[in-house]
Amino acid sequence: MNSLRINGILVLLFLLAAKHVVAQQTQAGTSLVDGKNNVYGTLGLFPSESWVLGAGNYERRIHTNDDKFISSLWAKIGSAYASNSFDNHFLLFGGVTALTGHGTSHLEMGLGFTYINELNSDDQYYGPMVNLGYRYQQPKGLLLRAGIGLPETIYVSVGIVF
Repeated sequence: MNSLRINGILVLLFLLAAKHVVAQQTQAGTSLVDGKNNVYGTLGLFPSESWVLGAGNYERRIHTNDDKFISSLWAKIGSAYASNSFDNHFLLFGGVTALTGHGTSHLEMGLGFTYINELNSDDQYYGPMVNLGYRYQQPKGLLLRAGIGLPETIYVSVGIVF
């Protein structure tokens, strides 16, 4: 009898929690509790120079405005390792990514800076971080990116939104 009462209380709590989540849906069907964080890995290729770049990225949503062309702004930081048959580089980058559109399909535009350390020598320098691409981003869950930019060159990314 005691376990039946505990199970009943757990079911009631579950239903109340589910009702709370459903109540946070907007009329358009998107959640008010969309993920504010993105983590994704990027593979970049620059075929003419035989460069391959592998990067890890973190983004945090810093602004949302559904009524404007730019629907959200994201602060971005990341690090990468880039290599060809002659050189190896370690990169750190940061900047802002702007997303347009609504729903899950977006045009993305990014602008920022890159710190580059040549691992085969003591050379260090700074450069731009710019990109233009397509992003598929669920409110919470899957994130896919593809486009062109610096330092990522021709890139594809896979990650999660939470």
